[in-house]
Amino acid sequence: MWFLKKTKNSISFIIFITLFIFSTLLTMMYTGCGDIKPTEPPIYHPYYSVSGIIKDTKNTPAGLTTVILVNSRIDTYMLTTTDNNGSYYFPISKEGKGENYIVTPVRANYSFSPTNTTINNLISDQTVNFIGTKFSSPVYYSISGIITDSTGTPMSNVIVHVYGHTNIITTTNTDNNGFYIFPDLPAGNYYTVQPYCVDHYFKPLQTRLFPLLSDQTANFIVGGRVFI
Repeated sequence: MWFLKKTKNSISFIIFITLFIFSTLLTMMYTGCGDIKPTEPPIYHPYYSVSGIIKDTKNTPAGLTTVILVNSRIDTYMLTTTDNNGSYYFPISKEGKGENYIVTPVRANYSFSPTNTTINNLISDQTVNFIGTKFSSPVYYSISGIITDSTGTPMSNVIVHVYGHTNIITTTNTDNNGFYIFPDLPAGNYYTVQPYCVDHYFKPLQTRLFPLLSDQTANFIVGGRVFI
């Protein structure tokens, strides 16, 4: 009897130890080993920022206004949109320290004061505010140009796209003189013009025009052939 009782106690002890070890291993899998916590994903902290508020002439926040931040040295840019309070915000990474930036608000049938603001040698947070004036009636301008090959010969039937922020707004083709035109584009907006030909590329690849506050010209020259 003593032997059976001792054996039962031993089995219970073994089961207890086994469950304890298993529970400990599970805890380590989900919470880390000892005091070591699981590695958290890195949190992005901006080094600096460019922000501001855009209002109209009645001091009303100009929500849904697009703001463009261009790094003027390497010609890269970011876009954002003001919130209901007219506020916008651009985080600038550590690599952006010391760069020069141009801040430009754009909105159809609006002009802004100032038209844009240049920030030279960014080494601290910057605040740039704008005042928007809505046109009393819709205003339209055109973007046109000529596309030629490297010898100056006009290229006909080249497809030309004009983009808004992300989507193609409209498309046209060059005529026999290499001429294209996009008439009646709402003033104040952001536009990118880009020609397309299946077996050629162009210089420049595209032209950005913003804000559109007058008729603009964007010419392109064939840069070379594309071999497919």
